[in-house]
Amino acid sequence: MKTVMWVIRLVVFMVVLWLALANQHNVQVFAPMGQVWQGPLVWVLLITLLVGVALGVFFYGAGLVGTAPCRQKGFGFSHRPSGSPTPCQAPGQPRNRLGR
Repeated sequence: MKTVMWVIRLVVFMVVLWLALANQHNVQVFAPMGQVWQGPLVWVLLITLLVGVALGVFFYGAGLVGTAPCRQKGFGFSHRPSGSPTPCQAPGQPRNRLGR
């Protein structure tokens, strides 16, 4: 099974490499205020992918700020009675958006 997966990965890589080599035409990227950047399509797509990954990692990390204590205390996975508050929930607050 591992051999089949490696063959599939190799085929996918070869197809992507072939497409990258076949599409080396220059493209124009129009920026604000009349700026125009030119470069190979492969580089434009690679830079776009890397910027998207960087933004995703940044915003994922920003979403985790302040939730570490809840995760360390086992938020939502403890054996408490159903009416008791969770470690990251003040008494009197609803348990979710529906107030349950």
